[in-house]
Amino acid sequence: MNGKNVQGSRLSWKETLSFSSGEMGTNLLFAVTSAYLLVYYTNYAQINPAIVGTIMLISKIFDAVSDVAMGYIEERFAKPHAKARPWIKRMVVPYAASALLLFAVPEFNSTALQALYVFLTYNLFCTIYTMIVIPYNSLQALITQNEKDREMTGVLRSVFSTIASTIVNSFTMTFVEAAGNTKQSWLIVIGAYAVIALAVYVLCYKNTTERVVETKSAEGKEEKLGLKQSLQYVLENKYWWILTINGIVSSAVIALNMGSMFYYLAYVCQKPQSVAVVGMILSMPMLFLIPLSKPIVAKIGMKNGLVAGVLIMALGRVVVGLGGSASLSAIYLGSILFAVGCSTQWCSYPLLCNTVEYGEWKNGHRQGIAILPKDEHELANREIDALRIKCHSGKQLVNTLSGGNKQKVSFAKWYAKGSDVIIMDCPTRGVDIGVKQSMYMLIEQMKKEGKAILMISEELSELVGMADKILIMKNFEVTKEFMRSPDLKQTDIIEYMI
Repeated sequence: MNGKNVQGSRLSWKETLSFSSGEMGTNLLFAVTSAYLLVYYTNYAQINPAIVGTIMLISKIFDAVSDVAMGYIEERFAKPHAKARPWIKRMVVPYAASALLLFAVPEFNSTALQALYVFLTYNLFCTIYTMIVIPYNSLQALITQNEKDREMTGVLRSVFSTIASTIVNSFTMTFVEAAGNTKQSWLIVIGAYAVIALAVYVLCYKNTTERVVETKSAEGKEEKLGLKQSLQYVLENKYWWILTINGIVSSAVIALNMGSMFYYLAYVCQKPQSVAVVGMILSMPMLFLIPLSKPIVAKIGMKNGLVAGVLIMALGRVVVGLGGSASLSAIYLGSILFAVGCSTQWCSYPLLCNTVEYGEWKNGHRQGIAILPKDEHELANREIDALRIKCHSGKQLVNTLSGGNKQKVSFAKWYAKGSDVIIMDCPTRGVDIGVKQSMYMLIEQMKKEGKAILMISEELSELVGMADKILIMKNFEVTKEFMRSPDLKQTDIIEYMI
């Protein structure tokens, strides 16, 4: 990984808001298609629900493949400082246009032509959605490595997403009715949403900078992994599995809620007037629940926050189901619980960035998807105690430490890296005798773990006491070799050094 002061520098508010607002562009069009496309197809375009359901099922299978393909394409054609942003520029207009095509079903006399149009436009939208959302998600890991910035952008993304969901869930039907409540009315409303999506994505593109670049090989070239190797590294990333499982479960619960709530209220409960109320209950409380969840998540960890959120969302759905169609109070209570659960899902955004860097830390390749914060803090605190690093806390910047403590941090980082071959150039220079002993113990531990250690030292006593083999170099040649021996003396080494 390369980049000047990437870890310590902070994003400006302009860049933070510009990037985070892109989530509003994503969710305006995605939420309206998730919640109301089926309503438009069946009630306004007069398409058979069975046909629509079959097409959507087939398309979702293709969608799973297209996600992997887009991730590979983005990695394959990435350039320094231009991996994700170019795709936002390329796809923002097609994304808006494809949403309009969804709600512009022509009058067909043939059911087959009608089904073909739905199939083509729905898959076009899903494909373009993938081609803009995957780069947008990976952009968060490319604009900053600062943990606080990632948490802030994660929270703000959820806030902008909630604003979009509130508009869609609470006011879409009101807008459609105001526009005439006809088939063409949907095109007007979706057109307005598309313009907003265009505007915020343009801001995101113009006001963000990719600072984190790819790992380079020894020749100074960026390494491009093949699809098979990329998938292998991803599958070996345990945190990717955590996010994937959570994503599947949370997406299923959210999709069930968004896709069914309109029909459940309007046709099962016979209370269509409650659609807007439930929409506001699901969305508006999250505007203050999301910021309130931040200190809670800080105590329990982002992974636990995600899991707890999914369980609370599922509980909300159970309450709605148990209350039955006659109980509006159960529907409202279940919706409130659902909103509470959704309020922690912002954790997935910074976790995704950390999962990217965990992969790079583990296998040396950055795959668009650091150790998770909780593990990072545990590791840092363990090394601080072991090496007696003098600092205020594990969050103190290294460049504010004394020279000796900086050296201890450097030693600790390479030990934590888990490398098989380690070169140490005067590792104990400038540290006190107590810390030297701690370092010696860690070096011995690494030797027992099978690590190969090449230590360059100015202290002969250190070499005699630590090394299994000592090589004396003079005029760029090895002039003498000593093996570990209780009879070896410093004077023996000096004799061949002069």
